[in-house]
Amino acid sequence: MKKIILTIFLGGITILGFSQGAVDALRYSNLSHNGDARFMAMGGAFGALGGNISSFNYNPAGIGLFRKSDASITTSFIKNQNTSTYNSSLYRDSENDFSISSAGVVVTNDYFNAPGGGDWKSFQVGVSYNMLKNFNNRILISGPNTVNSIGDMYAELANGYSIEDIEDDPYGIHAFDLNPAWYSYLFDEGSTPGTYVSAAPPGGVQQSKLIESWGSLSELAFTFGGNYGDKLYIGASIGIPMLEYHEIATYTENALNSDIPDDTYRSVLVRDYLDTKAYGVNLKLGMIYKANDMLRLGAAFHTPTYYYEMNDEWKTRIASEWDAYDNNSNDSPTGYYEYHLTTPMKAIGSVAFVFSKFGLLSLDYEYVDYSVAKLKADDYNFDNENDDIKTAYQSTSNIRIGTEWKVMNFSFRGGYGFYGSPYKNDGTNGEKTTYSLGAGYREGNYYFDVAWVRTKSDDQYLLYGYNGIRTNLATINNEITSLMFTFGVKF
Repeated sequence: MKKIILTIFLGGITILGFSQGAVDALRYSNLSHNGDARFMAMGGAFGALGGNISSFNYNPAGIGLFRKSDASITTSFIKNQNTSTYNSSLYRDSENDFSISSAGVVVTNDYFNAPGGGDWKSFQVGVSYNMLKNFNNRILISGPNTVNSIGDMYAELANGYSIEDIEDDPYGIHAFDLNPAWYSYLFDEGSTPGTYVSAAPPGGVQQSKLIESWGSLSELAFTFGGNYGDKLYIGASIGIPMLEYHEIATYTENALNSDIPDDTYRSVLVRDYLDTKAYGVNLKLGMIYKANDMLRLGAAFHTPTYYYEMNDEWKTRIASEWDAYDNNSNDSPTGYYEYHLTTPMKAIGSVAFVFSKFGLLSLDYEYVDYSVAKLKADDYNFDNENDDIKTAYQSTSNIRIGTEWKVMNFSFRGGYGFYGSPYKNDGTNGEKTTYSLGAGYREGNYYFDVAWVRTKSDDQYLLYGYNGIRTNLATINNEITSLMFTFGVKF
């Protein structure tokens, strides 16, 4: 494929490469809930409630429950901590971030002095910004490996190719792996043509990988809705996702033994750079039905998001150290590629119980099938990559639960969310759970909300792998703690 980086997208699939493939499709498809402080404190369970700007990204019918025009802005403080375990070695790393995570405005027909017509009591228009996913993260994996080295993997990958194929192809299919590895002397010719041997040191190596990423997936939503007879609320939202993802992955290994032969390296560095930018479009449709004063039902459908301009830029640097006077390094060219991604559709069903003006209980059920994501490009059919997506991923169910109780001008909230694993391979755990608490205060037309949210997930990571040369899986426990503040005004 077009780019090669030493990342394996699943523990059960041993391919060399971080191409435009399954890992990209999942990264930009696997989203949990995000919004303002009230929305987050209640676990994002607003599908049957509405009246909240953040709900536009989930059930746009929620705009129909606005009686007055509204504007709000939300700031978030996030601590993202990862604990990795690799070959019995445990490491922790974390990243902190501050951002404007949500903002929006809703205008009702009353603002324009425009009356409703017949049973149509009101109509609303709104625009909102919502950060759907924050990519700011640091993962450190480190541990000893006495079974193989990355040099062994390069030698295995090179088998079957001639030296001319590797040396004379600085801009071809080997430009980001074998070519820089060869000129960094990580492997050498074998006893017969077309075979190669590793220059890895005997006795094992200490392996480490630091994965640093930043950027976000945000969405600008233009939402329209109406209230029919104070019973049925409908809405539609045109979403414009804006994607920016940056990653620097630095892999190092150092000989465990100090006394090593002259024909083996002492240390290796492989550093991969990736920058992705994209814009997309989607449509969301929704309805909320007020069965009676207590019971509300909601349903929403999200079309697939079509990213019509996925622009990737990447490069690789490989360096080796043999002794104090013998160091080698080689940089790949910078690669560019433009392609398209279609993420899965979503279906959401919701129910809420409203207990007069005292409190409420709400539940959302969400269905998404990650195996139907598709990649394509004008000059490449992506058949193998799309087959990998079907093989690796599955459909899953997500559940969000929220509650709110009011005492005078104060509100107290709690929420829970469960997101099923997108992986078909049972050995890879990608489930996520969220727990949240929050409070709010209303005074006249002004309101202030605060939320605390903790998200936990487990995953697995393979440092490298090709054929039988692969590392053990590293286990990564991720914990994200967010503190959110929303200020809003009704007008």
